[in-house]
Amino acid sequence: YWMNIQIWNPDDVEIVTTFVETLTLVSPQSNHTVENFLWKHQQNPLGPSIVTYARSDNDEIAAIRAFWRCPLNYQGEEIIAYQPCDTATHIDYRRQGLFESTTHYALKIAREKKCQLVFNFPVPASKLGCLKLGWRDIGGLLALVKPVNKLNVIYFLIKNRKLSNHRFVQSEKSLNSNELNLDLLGDVLKTQGLFGNAVIHSDSVINLDYLKWRFLKNPRWHYIFKNYKGILIIAKLGQRKSLKELAIIGVYTSSNQNLKKNIKCMLDDFIQQYEVDFLSYYIHKDHPLANIFLQLSFFRFPTRANLVALPLDSQIPLNDM
Repeated sequence: YWMNIQIWNPDDVEIVTTFVETLTLVSPQSNHTVENFLWKHQQNPLGPSIVTYARSDNDEIAAIRAFWRCPLNYQGEEIIAYQPCDTATHIDYRRQGLFESTTHYALKIAREKKCQLVFNFPVPASKLGCLKLGWRDIGGLLALVKPVNKLNVIYFLIKNRKLSNHRFVQSEKSLNSNELNLDLLGDVLKTQGLFGNAVIHSDSVINLDYLKWRFLKNPRWHYIFKNYKGILIIAKLGQRKSLKELAIIGVYTSSNQNLKKNIKCMLDDFIQQYEVDFLSYYIHKDHPLANIFLQLSFFRFPTRANLVALPLDSQIPLNDM
């Protein structure tokens, strides 16, 4: 087949239906929709995604590769970063180098946009492809778990063996949670960072427009929030088969004073309010909060999320991560 590698124009809404069809064909469990694609790749306040795709000679979408614009800071300055995410190659066009072709074109566009870092959390099959193209494995994210209803968790593990074999399904209860007015937090909200102090520092100010878009306008996921003494915890409520799970998505803080004590109070409040069986949190091993959560009776679960990165700016060394 002859392939034409192109870049998506964010104003072209019609082709998104075809993108979604290809993504759904490859990953039917991922619940792709046109609404979610446009929210994620067109409406991001930091700018639209870089989406490259391969069109075959019979006008089919053979492959798609999306780089999502993300907020990162390095040494107190915001850097331009992209996260590859929605990726698919149509089953009829595999083993033709389309993953490499769409990736190389996306990287070319990223460099033209002065991108400084590309990072992502690939599934094992995609991870191998990323490493072949120059990405580096930077350790992955730890899965921290805190059993609350220990009898329920032990019974589940005896019966089902692996917790990670069961997908997280959003709880209907979280659909009715009160939305957080992020304007009340002012402009001092800060993050402890995704990679630890090497790339995102604790004094990095988070873009509030991004937080509103990411957590209040998300058409797919509904989030619950706790805000206490300068700390914001964002989480999702759901089920893994018979177990109720509170999945912590982010911890943002404007103060390190009494951080462990205050986070414990907030987690206890979550547990009491939602009566969950366990809490979970994916976090990098060098993250400043990792030790705090381990001290709060979280333990390291065998599962981990892959994390790979490709610096496009020599001033951002991965050996510091």
